Amino acid sequence: MPTETMNLSQRFVVAGLAAAALLPAAAQTSPDQIQHEAKLMLHYFGRGYASGQLWSVPPTPPSKDGKPRAVKLASGELSVIGSSQNQTLTASRLKLTRGDLNELGLTLGATPVNALTRQFGKPDTQDAHRLVYRGVSEICEDHFTFIVDKGLLQAIEWDWCHD
Repeated sequence: MPTETMNLSQRFVVAGLAAAALLPAAAQTSPDQIQHEAKLMLHYFGRGYASGQLWSVPPTPPSKDGKPRAVKLASGELSVIGSSQNQTLTASRLKLTRGDLNELGLTLGATPVNALTRQFGKPDTQDAHRLVYRGVSEICEDHFTFIVDKGLLQAIEWDWCHD
């Protein structure tokens, strides 16, 4: 897709995937390293997607209590902190509930749980409807969650660290 026709969110997704592609070749690494690289790709995809959506946040001052505020997206929901007025807006959480994530080999409503655990490894915690993985940040604790129902992926939720 030519750069001129790509919207901002598509550019951030492509940039995130390009950064992840610079990682060592998966064919030359152990299963643990392959799963770690899959987590990195998911992290960069989510960050890129969220960053690309920040432009759609209506101009509002930061919340008085400093808590994130939710913004509805066509594909889910984005939680933001800060103000678009003074360009301090940061994504703190992203939940995608609609759409295909072909770049990651995932399809909401169709990818089975066993494919998730094969690609990302054993979750850090799980219950009947959630597989929770620790994120890739080393300075604070972030995580991503696969939400499942009837054995199929229904949504992906990223929670990132923030000040």
